[in-house]
Order: sequence, then structure tokens, then C-alpha cells
Amino acid sequence: MTDITLPNGRRLRWDDLNRPKAPGRVIAYNSLFGYRTERADTHVDLAIARGRIWAINNEGGQVIPLTGFVLSIPRERAQEWLSGVEVGAAVRVGNNFPPSRGQVVQAMACGPHLVRDGALCLNFEEEDFGQQDSTVISFFLPRWVETYEAARSFMALRDQTLILGAVSGAAYGYGQAQVSAGMTFGELAQLCLDLGADHAYALDGGGSSSLVARIDGQPRVLNTPTGGADVGKGEERYINTYWLVFNR
Repeated sequence: MTDITLPNGRRLRWDDLNRPKAPGRVIAYNSLFGYRTERADTHVDLAIARGRIWAINNEGGQVIPLTGFVLSIPRERAQEWLSGVEVGAAVRVGNNFPPSRGQVVQAMACGPHLVRDGALCLNFEEEDFGQQDSTVISFFLPRWVETYEAARSFMALRDQTLILGAVSGAAYGYGQAQVSAGMTFGELAQLCLDLGADHAYALDGGGSSSLVARIDGQPRVLNTPTGGADVGKGEERYINTYWLVFNR
């Protein structure tokens, strides 16, 4: 995501991401920053969710939508830039996908990047994992989420082959693992290297990690689910993003 184009045709870019509001600077906020932006009479908050304007907040302290982001615009520019813009109107979100990729129809967020060009690639600062993950508002994961062992899921590319996998383990805060303690991101990256991956990414972990295959005509869960805040131990969580692979 590089910019947005408002209904009035104005194209907006931002100067900083998840930083304190500063005079004259446009700041973008996503859920890694926290539940809401800080209050400041120097900026107007423009919330975007699902490709539409979700809210225009003149006082700051805007709740950051889980399915979008907030742009904090300096007040002296907001009146001109937001002229004629109304809540509910559609916006166009730009991206920096290279032209060689063609038209991107769908995309899924994942990370961190584990393997790149056949070599270890783990850089939490570059990927801006932040001090805490507030994607689930009521459950904050501290910085050491990157180093503790947990259930993991991943995707990897080896030549032209797609590899999907899951590692059983314990979800933090829900007792000992039934099968294994899980893996750190570093250990998961090494596993992908051992599998000969050219590129690999971590997908969601903890209770969201499940791997299911149809065996002898029946679906079978291949890993041991760890459960989570919304289900019991050993139960599969309800999730809304997943990979499906079909035989043609």
C-alpha cells in the first residue's frame, strides 16, 4: 500500500507509519499501533476500511479499524484535501506491486519472510512487527512473540512446487503442548531451508494453525490444534482466511 485516491480525485501519501503525530506530517496508523490513535487538535483522522471511508474524526483518538487503517492529516491541509469527501464513499488504494506481476486480484497478508532466494531472511525491524500485535484487541502479544516456541503454519516455494505445512505446539497462555513445544520463527525458517525452499513465509500461528487433508475420502486434521481464547484446548479455531488446494 503506497497511497490512496479520494473521491474528489486527490491522491494522498503519508510521511510516517505508526509514529506520534507531528506538525505538518501525514501519519498512517494500522492495528499494530494500538486500539486508537492519539488525541491531538493538530490533525484530522480519516479512517479507511474495506476500500471505503469509515470515519472522519476532527478530534483525533480515532479507533483503528481491524480491516483498514487511519490517516492523520494536518488540520491546516484537511479542509482542502477532504473537500466534498463523505463517510461511506469509495477510495482507491495504490500499491507498489511490480508491473511484471500483472493485475493483482487477491492478496493475503502473511509474515515474517523466512527464506528469500534460498537463504535465511528474518528481519523484524524491516517488517515493522511493532512492540505489540493488536490485531485482536483484547489480546496483546509482547515483543518476544518473535522468539518463543508456538504452533506455526507456513508456505514455501521450491522450484515451481508449493509447500504448505503446520507445526504442532502450544498456544501461549494455554498450557503445555500435547505433541511438541512448537517452533520459534528461526527454527521454522531452518525447517523450510531443510525442505529446500527458495522462498518461505510464516502464516498465522498458535490456535490458528491447522492442516487438513482429505484421506480415503474423509477430511482429516493432520496437526494437533492448540485451541485458543474462543475455543477449548485441542479444538480447532474459527478462522476467516485459509488456503484451499484442489485436484483438477
